[in-house]
Amino acid sequence: MNFLKPGISSVKWKTIIALAAIIIALINNWDWLWGVLFLFWAINDLRNKSTYFVEPISRSENSFIYWVIIFMWIIFGIYKLIPDKFWWYFY
Repeated sequence: MNFLKPGISSVKWKTIIALAAIIIALINNWDWLWGVLFLFWAINDLRNKSTYFVEPISRSENSFIYWVIIFMWIIFGIYKLIPDKFWWYFY
């Protein structure tokens, strides 16, 4: 088991922290964390010029679907960061 050996540089600390945060967010019903993650994914995908949604999507090969996915990540991120009380004004 490589993950138990100290000093291994392949430990993905950001991923481990994000997984722990997701577990804590689910227990505490924190929707805002999903907003942060969606925005993080959008920014990361913009930097990499590719995304992964069921299958790899690159901006150069599938431009339209790439931008649809990025747009969705941003909209979902903003939506989850805005408190639920705000949305009552629109009903």
